[in-house]
Amino acid sequence: MTKIRLTAKVAMRLKARKDGIFDREEISRVVKDLMEGEEGERLRKRAKELEVEAAAAMIEGGSSSIALAALAEKWKSFPTV
Repeated sequence: MTKIRLTAKVAMRLKARKDGIFDREEISRVVKDLMEGEEGERLRKRAKELEVEAAAAMIEGGSSSIALAALAEKWKSFPTV
């Protein structure tokens, strides 16, 4: 069965000003945190976990392979025109 991820949790949120624009200081803060901070380390770790999960889903016998095979079988069961 294919897994559906509703929340991957691999993002950092920028805080916009009231006019919707992002200050360079805010961008700098987020980039620095992403590159050097604990939050960035957590995000890199989570991204690696997702990479491993995606690779496992794509191998023969993985969830994506199984789901695609099931879809193909379902399509084969429809009458041809």
